[in-house]
Amino acid sequence: MSALIKNTDRSLQTILAPQITEKATMIADKNNQIAFKVTKAATKADVKMAIETMFKVEVNSVNILNM
Repeated sequence: MSALIKNTDRSLQTILAPQITEKATMIADKNNQIAFKVTKAATKADVKMAIETMFKVEVNSVNILNM
């Protein structure tokens, strides 16, 4: 299996669910940003690759908040 397929498969497993809260909805409307729940081991690169692969969009930046 090629390295690209392994990385894509790993990154697709990092996105767990969209974060649906009042604050996340406000951020989506105001700043055109979307919040997702991701695995604890997720890196910014993994999240970026997963979002770009799943939604066919270009991601400008990724912010991760550990809770």
